[in-house]
Amino acid sequence: MSRTQLPMARLPLPDEAPPGVEVWRLELALEAPLAQADWELLSEGERARALRLHRHADRLRSVAGRAGLRRLLAERVGAAPRQLEFASGAYGKPYLLHQSGLPSGAAASADMAFNVAHAGNCVLIALGAAPAVAALGVDVEMHDAGIELAALAAFALTPQECLAMHAAADPLADFFLRWSAKEAALKALGVGVGEYLRQVAIDRQDGKRLKCTHHMPDWPSLQICPLDVPGNFSAALAWHAA
Repeated sequence: MSRTQLPMARLPLPDEAPPGVEVWRLELALEAPLAQADWELLSEGERARALRLHRHADRLRSVAGRAGLRRLLAERVGAAPRQLEFASGAYGKPYLLHQSGLPSGAAASADMAFNVAHAGNCVLIALGAAPAVAALGVDVEMHDAGIELAALAAFALTPQECLAMHAAADPLADFFLRWSAKEAALKALGVGVGEYLRQVAIDRQDGKRLKCTHHMPDWPSLQICPLDVPGNFSAALAWHAA
């Protein structure tokens, strides 16, 4: 095993992002072997999940993303990365457990919100804490010109979004921005992505700003912003307050 990535880089966030939220990017070398330093940080469960992935690139993204998350969270709660313990919600979204034996103040910091996303050679890790955010969602999508755009748009977008996409100067880029925004929103909510894609609507305002709306009475109001990711990607960050 060897080094598989460049150093983590912190992304600049738009003005509308909440204070204290950070998004970090890992740029991976997908043909490289797994990094021993990353592998050693993972729990037995995390290693088992990675080994169940058949494609090397998927396994690499899983290991590098989880190790990067552990490093970033550990810095913020004052613990060793290997000490951190996670549990998962109903749809698999992880959260940090309150733990005994951590340094003073670390347990209180276990309420930190975080989320991880990856596509191609890009991994994004979003972090934030109360009172700015109660939950975060991040997503990144690599533009794939080989997709069946009309079919995927009909599956993921509302009729109004489809009309706006087809009217855009670059319908493919517009689709992937909306897709990443929807996934980020649903990940912030901690619900299943596939079944709820058309329950949230993304409106592009002034070219760059995004507005997310839904009509689910049990869901909180969501805020969302696009992320500027180098390369052929679209990405978005979503959050809601307590």
